[in-house]
Amino acid sequence: KQWYQRRVAITAGTKTQIQPVIDAQLLPYIIDVLGRGDYKTQKEAVWAVTNLTSGGTPEQIMQLVEQKALPPLSNMLGVQDPRTVTVALDGIHNILTAAAKISEEVCNKVALMLEECNGLDLI
Repeated sequence: KQWYQRRVAITAGTKTQIQPVIDAQLLPYIIDVLGRGDYKTQKEAVWAVTNLTSGGTPEQIMQLVEQKALPPLSNMLGVQDPRTVTVALDGIHNILTAAAKISEEVCNKVALMLEECNGLDLI
């Protein structure tokens, strides 16, 4: 768990600090924990993902989408903890905002992905 809390802090940095996390190929591990970890660890993963969406560039944020972060992030909208739901919503909002900055086509693709993983139903 300690290693994971460090990852949460690392993704809370600037785009320059976030890039080494991506370069070290840690996103698949964070996304895996988000989807399959125990609840406490999933909550940490929601923060890690949302921190990256808050400080990253649109291209860095799209790395999350390419690595299939939307389904497990959307699933966290169904938990009973309002704070976790709010953090997941913030992450999804940031992902859609980043997609819109890239292009309307990318935004539409991300919105479709969100719909396909039942994210809109959970919202």
